[in-house]
Amino acid sequence: MAGLSKILIAVVAVITAASAVAVLLAPPSPQERMPRRQAEAQRMIDALTREAWNYYHDHGEFPPGDGIGTADLVRALGQKSSSGDPYMTFVPEMLTPGGDLRNPVAPETAILFYRNNRTASYPGQRIHNGQGFDLWGDSANGVRAGVNNWDSVVSGS
Repeated sequence: MAGLSKILIAVVAVITAASAVAVLLAPPSPQERMPRRQAEAQRMIDALTREAWNYYHDHGEFPPGDGIGTADLVRALGQKSSSGDPYMTFVPEMLTPGGDLRNPVAPETAILFYRNNRTASYPGQRIHNGQGFDLWGDSANGVRAGVNNWDSVVSGS
């Protein structure tokens, strides 16, 4: 009977371990993937927002940007900060051939957008952060500007 108990315990342990590995290694379903991408996009917007404010504190102005993409923002945040390190480091996979940041919601087809509202706003544009900057991209459910810095948890100072 002791041998049968050992075999039963071993089988249960193997099944439990295999189940845990399967759960951890199984790719997320499409229903799980979109909220994850949405959260990743918002985390990126929040990080860019923090570093744009750090740039402002070092230079007295926000990084340049006209709302057409994020290439100017990427170049500005790639510069050395007052600490001597770049504000942000961007891996090549995050960038389009033109230097814009890919939107994590749809990295193959969408980018993020940035506009310095102090220097590059035009009549008729919808501006959310009038004395600062707007940073946005489409959300996982296709809402224009559904991922943005005007709904962000990052402080504007």
